[in-house]
Amino acid sequence: MTNIIKTIIFLSIFSIISGCSSHVALSDNSKGYQYKGERYGKVVISYAEEISQDSDKMVRLDQMNLENTIVRFLRSEKLYDEKSNDTVRIEIQKLHVRNAFNAIMFGFMSGSDNIGGVVVLEKSNRDLADFDVSASYALGGLAGGQNETRLRWLSETFAKLTSKTIIGKPE
Repeated sequence: MTNIIKTIIFLSIFSIISGCSSHVALSDNSKGYQYKGERYGKVVISYAEEISQDSDKMVRLDQMNLENTIVRFLRSEKLYDEKSNDTVRIEIQKLHVRNAFNAIMFGFMSGSDNIGGVVVLEKSNRDLADFDVSASYALGGLAGGQNETRLRWLSETFAKLTSKTIIGKPE
C-alpha cells in the first residue's frame, strides 16, 4: 500500500514539475541586444502558412486574444506608447492545442498545448533584435484542463516572456 501512495505522490510531483514550461532564445544576430528605453506603439501578429490555413488553430488563436494580452504586458512594463511608430512583430510558427476532453481526462499523458513564434523588435524601420519564444502547458484535470485555463496560460506566458525579454530580463 505504501508503494502505491509513493507512486501517486511521485507522479503528482512529476506532473506539476513537467506540466508547464517556457523558453526564450535570442537569435545569433541579437546576442548583443540591450534595452535602451524604446517604446512600441504597434503589435503586429502574423501566422505561418500551416497555421493560417487551419481554421481550428485560428479559432484557438482568436480565443487566446494574444495581441491584447501582449499589449497589456507591454503596458505593465512601460514598453507601450500609442504615439510610437516602433513595432513588435510576431510570427506564430507553431500551435498545438489539445482536445478539451483529452486534457481533462488524461492530463499530461495526452501531451501538451504549446505555442511558439519569433518576435522581432523594429525601430525606425530597422530590426533591433529578434528572439524565439515558446510556451507549453501539459496540466489537465477538471481545473487545469479547461480550454479557457490552458489558452489563457499560453497567451499570458508568451506575452510575459516577450515583454521581459524586451527589457532584458527573461525569466
